[in-house]
Amino acid sequence: MKAIVLVTAVLIGACAAGPVPSGGPVPSNACGGFRLAVVNQGPERVAVTINDTSVGVVEPGMSLMLVEWLPPPLPRMPWSVVLARASDGAELGRASFEGGEADQQLVVSTQGVERGPLKSSSPGDC
Repeated sequence: MKAIVLVTAVLIGACAAGPVPSGGPVPSNACGGFRLAVVNQGPERVAVTINDTSVGVVEPGMSLMLVEWLPPPLPRMPWSVVLARASDGAELGRASFEGGEADQQLVVSTQGVERGPLKSSSPGDC
């Protein structure tokens, strides 16, 4: 238990410490590496796969935060992310991430999948 508290304290301290860069979003390496949020604004469950490895299912109205170096273990970068309808496996969209880039989000809606910078991410925010 002490180890978990210590690791959490180190991660929080690492995120709070250091200069805050200017010029827009930056990678969050101090916060566990690259972060990808999958936001499901559609009516159906969405299955998320990274490099052919299933990493979760996102319920309607929910989101899933995937962090490069934090549990559960994810495939190493670069990531090839595929979003599919959980009910029948029909592909909804795909995106590639090389690593070292600003945190991103994939928003699933009835209009398709939209990629963009992680809205809640700001320097020093874990």
